[in-house]
Amino acid sequence: DAKAFACRQMSLIGDENAVPALAQALVADAGLAHMARLALERIPGSAAAAALRDALAIPDAADLVGLVNSIGRRRDSDAVTILGTIVVNADAELTEACLAALGNIGSAEAATILLGLGDTLPAGVGPFYAQALFACGCRRQDAAADVAAMGIFTRLRRPGVSEPVRAAAFGRLLSLDSTRAQAWVLEGLRDPAPETVRMATGFIAGTSGPDATRAFAAVLPDLPIGARIGLIGALGQRLDPTALPVLMAELSGTEENVR
Repeated sequence: DAKAFACRQMSLIGDENAVPALAQALVADAGLAHMARLALERIPGSAAAAALRDALAIPDAADLVGLVNSIGRRRDSDAVTILGTIVVNADAELTEACLAALGNIGSAEAATILLGLGDTLPAGVGPFYAQALFACGCRRQDAAADVAAMGIFTRLRRPGVSEPVRAAAFGRLLSLDSTRAQAWVLEGLRDPAPETVRMATGFIAGTSGPDATRAFAAVLPDLPIGARIGLIGALGQRLDPTALPVLMAELSGTEENVR
């Protein structure tokens, strides 16, 4: 109808002048609430953000998941406290939405809330929690908050986190601290996740220096076959003769693929 059409138009061309009417429709007109929310999500400025937060704070508000999603897409850091309150008492769907919003907002307060959730979340949302933590870590790294980002990515290296997220967190760690990268790479070569091993060997192939070559080559004989093959290829790409003694020794081994 005409009101729904007006809401759709406001989502495209609306400004802060449209916010009062949209905010009223959001909380008082069930038929228009969805369209009003989408319009408020897209209108820039503090007034639209405040309207969404105010609706979220209403007891028994309708479409909480939608409101949280809109707030998360806006990256409204002023909503972090209320999201942190909701997430600990929500059902699974709303918890997942709050986690995603907190991760996408990625402020220092959002990081603190996410790291503090720990084992308090409902069963089954672990993968969503890991994804939210990773997104938040990326936001903190982008904001040059490297210490906070390192804490998040280190947390995601724990057992039980999915292999893709653990590998992605490993890659982020390597980009954060060059002084510890070599130690992390040596650890990554022994990781059970093939994705992490590939990331470690890719880092080796893209760096140089005889001391590092010597350290990487020294662990070659003790690695699983897949990691050994990957490391041999990476050492070859370094074009560093420091690795030759270890590589020559591998020629006399029993593993055909390694030879």
